[in-house]
Amino acid sequence: MVLPPGPTGAFACSIADFAGVRELVGENLIAEMICSNYDVAKEGVQTSVIKYLAKSAGPGILENSHAINTEFLLFSGFLVFLMQAGFAMLCAGHIRVKNNMNILLKNLL
Repeated sequence: MVLPPGPTGAFACSIADFAGVRELVGENLIAEMICSNYDVAKEGVQTSVIKYLAKSAGPGILENSHAINTEFLLFSGFLVFLMQAGFAMLCAGHIRVKNNMNILLKNLL
């Protein structure tokens, strides 16, 4: 989604600000839209570009948030299980062989 340019003369970028915006976005047309829609001199180049990108992404960026949160939760749980197994192996390596089964069972419970 491309934002329409703002009203004529609403905001204007200095040459240095325009060059900074163009360096971040890579295109003159998008840099002109950012300069006309946002006060780059007041907000800063990075903030203006981030605001433009967030607005142009629209609500579609939040559609996958539930799936991403679920995937993160499952991955974190997987890491916890691996850490538990690693701790059991660490404990088993620090004791005598005859006590290994007892310590591994205590770690499991």
